[in-house]
Amino acid sequence: DFPEMEPGWSVTVEAGGRELGRLGLIREDIRHAWRMAEPVGIAEMRLDALLARAHEQPSLRKLSPYPAVSRDIAMLVDESLSAATVRGTIRSKAPSTLVGVTEFDRYQGKGIPDGKVSLALRLTFQSLERTLTDAEVEAATTAVVDLLASEFGAVRR
Repeated sequence: DFPEMEPGWSVTVEAGGRELGRLGLIREDIRHAWRMAEPVGIAEMRLDALLARAHEQPSLRKLSPYPAVSRDIAMLVDESLSAATVRGTIRSKAPSTLVGVTEFDRYQGKGIPDGKVSLALRLTFQSLERTLTDAEVEAATTAVVDLLASEFGAVRR
């Protein structure tokens, strides 16, 4: 949290262990003092840090000419488990055809046991060599579900 930004609505931008800047929403009391009706974002970047990284070689990856396939899964996990931890675990141990993991819903409430949260993830699979079959995508999805079950005791909804 930063003094001029709404608590919980700010982030620090880092690369290579160095702070490059921060982003967030201006605090409501400041907005009212300046007669701003709508939320206003603010970005503060350190040009010296950005310029220091400007000469670094960007990381590039080859684009596939074959279509990507997405599967959505919803898993019951402990409420203390962060989506970032789940995504990191999936990326570190997932099949090589997994090219993307995105959280698109986190639900806690009616129908979800106490201490648990339903975490919905979109898994995107793609190959550089060929179009994936439905059976391959299902097997890879099952591997991810099994991984989450073994690592975190997650249960598919």
